[in-house]
Amino acid sequence: MTQEAQISSRIDAELKRQGDSILAELGINSSQAITLFYKQIVRQRGLPFATRMPNDETIEALNEDLSEQRRFSSIEALYGRFTLKRLWTIYIIVGKLNFRTLNPHTA
Repeated sequence: MTQEAQISSRIDAELKRQGDSILAELGINSSQAITLFYKQIVRQRGLPFATRMPNDETIEALNEDLSEQRRFSSIEALYGRFTLKRLWTIYIIVGKLNFRTLNPHTA
């Protein structure tokens, strides 16, 4: 059996409350999150990754365009549908997905 070690730290109470709330949404507790963090530190041989949940705008953009099919009368009508901000969000998401596909060892 593996011997366990204990970590004790002090953080701002509001920060902990907010962090615990997000971790609960992800289905893990703070001990599990710290273990994951340490595993990534060892794996990456340094400070690891930026893992976060998408913001409301990103979730809306993903759900909106996947939830219904649309037909456009012209390419101009299609392009007119997207704002520059939405296109930038899609560009970032697709770029991250492609990066993860090309680099399977990234977190």
